[in-house]
Amino acid sequence: GEAIPMTSKGYSAGSPRWSPNGQYLSFMASRGKGEDGKPNKAQVWTLNLMGGEAQQITHTKFGVSGYEWSPDGKRLLLYMRDPTPEQLTEDKKDDKKPKPYVIDRLQFKRDYAGYLDRRRTHLYVLNWKDEKAKPIQITSGDYDNSQAVWSPDSKSIAFVSNRTKEPDSNPNSDIWIVSADSTDKGKTLLQVTKNTREDYSPQWSPDGKTIAYLTVTAPMKTLWYATNKLATISAGGGKPNILTTSLDRNVRRPKFSADGKSIWFLLEDSGEQNLASMDLASKKINRRIK
Repeated sequence: GEAIPMTSKGYSAGSPRWSPNGQYLSFMASRGKGEDGKPNKAQVWTLNLMGGEAQQITHTKFGVSGYEWSPDGKRLLLYMRDPTPEQLTEDKKDDKKPKPYVIDRLQFKRDYAGYLDRRRTHLYVLNWKDEKAKPIQITSGDYDNSQAVWSPDSKSIAFVSNRTKEPDSNPNSDIWIVSADSTDKGKTLLQVTKNTREDYSPQWSPDGKTIAYLTVTAPMKTLWYATNKLATISAGGGKPNILTTSLDRNVRRPKFSADGKSIWFLLEDSGEQNLASMDLASKKINRRIK
């Protein structure tokens, strides 16, 4: 059928998400300009499908780079990057002065990002229905955090982070769990995986007891040519269960079935992405589209 525009002209909208109850369609957008004439920072907006204009539900000074709804629909998980030093001052004239590049990291530059600094992306939680509520920071430290997912009971958040002594020197990412009600900015964390290479793409089982994820177990010398594997692990940590040890193909985007008896994923094969699933009882892989 014909596409129906949900947002208006004059600005770009992205990252659409349905609220868990299906009443709202949320998205990210930079709408309007500030007192300095520059476009406002990206914020989260919602459209009530019963009607009405889009409503801005985050009002963070330095913007939001990503978000996810909690399963109970009461809170939002927000990605927010640390502000620059000049953003923390009220002297607008100072913002226009040229700044030196401070090189104090092993990896000091990246394609499409330029020179790297110590500003990190942290996780915050917001009670979006309370207009006076402010985002609560639940991770901290000199580490980036990504791929965050809510637990089914909306009480915990699993995320991916390289928290080794020198993150720029290795690809060792692990899966961590933080309480959504953390009061110490995430200083109290549970490290779920302890593999010395990449562990990423966590997904909770429907009962919240298990996490499915992707892992690389090959020697470090294989670099990014190593094949990733599908694995599961207890949400409390412990010994991982590698499910695709004999599969010589990469897998992506794992997700539990609604009954928790199988895991769906994308299977790389001959330059194509195939939809597949694994029955956890038999370990049999089924290609769903033939």
